[in-house]
Amino acid sequence: CWLPPALSSDLDCFVSKELDALSLREAMLYASAIREAGERFMVRMMGSRPFLAVHCRRTDFLHARKKTTPGPEAIGAQLAAALKEFSLDQVFVATDAPDELRDVLRSSVKQGSVHFLQDEPDLASVYDKQGGQKWHEGELALIEMWISARATAFIGTQESRFTMHIQLERSWLGKKAELSTREFCKDFSGSPCRSPYWRGSGRKGAHHADYWETSS
Repeated sequence: CWLPPALSSDLDCFVSKELDALSLREAMLYASAIREAGERFMVRMMGSRPFLAVHCRRTDFLHARKKTTPGPEAIGAQLAAALKEFSLDQVFVATDAPDELRDVLRSSVKQGSVHFLQDEPDLASVYDKQGGQKWHEGELALIEMWISARATAFIGTQESRFTMHIQLERSWLGKKAELSTREFCKDFSGSPCRSPYWRGSGRKGAHHADYWETSS
């Protein structure tokens, strides 16, 4: 079981298999507060309807992963194509990008709506109106991951650990691999880019039973 040197080592894959044999990795379910916040978002912002989720890693990846990180226009084109392919009309975007990318993505999707975590007032800031801390930035990232794991289909960022864990989480939820392994291509040519086959666990997670995909 081999992993690209830039990401990890053979030891990672070996340890993951050992942990899965003991059902240890799947036991690490998100805290209830994280899951509940994500579920509320899907009800309030997505109307409890099917949706596409994507992870757009920017910031350091624009320099450290130039060969695999697409520009805003390429992302927008792939978003629009995926929504049409999956017959979906809304997308949730997990991203560390500034507002400029958000504006480009919203303008790129002509048929459907684009949602970000910050659209939900309760999740728009780590602070409440009195200046007290509601959420840690890491908790907001986990909420994004949970929403993405629960989506009908998912597109991630190549070489991103954030994306990798969402793909793994989706496998524990019983999501189909063809709806979980797609990643943004550097240049959009019409053919989707895919992550390596070994990203998923190969089985549903027993501790995730309340959220299993019933059609799988």
